[in-house]
Amino acid sequence: MASLEQLTALIEPVVEAAGFELVRVALIDGPTLTLQVMLEDPATGQMKVDDCARVSRRLSLVLDEADPIDSEYLLEVSSPGIDRPLTRLKDYDRWAGHVAKLELADAIMLNGADRKRFQGPLLGTAGDDIRID
Repeated sequence: MASLEQLTALIEPVVEAAGFELVRVALIDGPTLTLQVMLEDPATGQMKVDDCARVSRRLSLVLDEADPIDSEYLLEVSSPGIDRPLTRLKDYDRWAGHVAKLELADAIMLNGADRKRFQGPLLGTAGDDIRID
């Protein structure tokens, strides 16, 4: 099966050619494997249902030809929605001032306790670092 990086390399040119920006590619296990592709209009940060359907048809053609996933899967093309994941550094700058919930892969020691989950206003970025109050 292709890695997320390989899937992204297949998907991103199709999304950009349609005039949109890729937000996230994810493979989600469940009763049926789901290939989730989140995208947005770079001008508005939104997506219309018709646009999702149009990009989905284009992606289906590319994915059917490349056949990067060796099992049955569902293709889900959507906007990030109201609880959007922040996946790119520019997302953290764009949403600075909004409250965000962050979960780290590994806990860090803070005030004598291991913590993985944080919530607070985003302060944007400093270089490659994400800042949250």
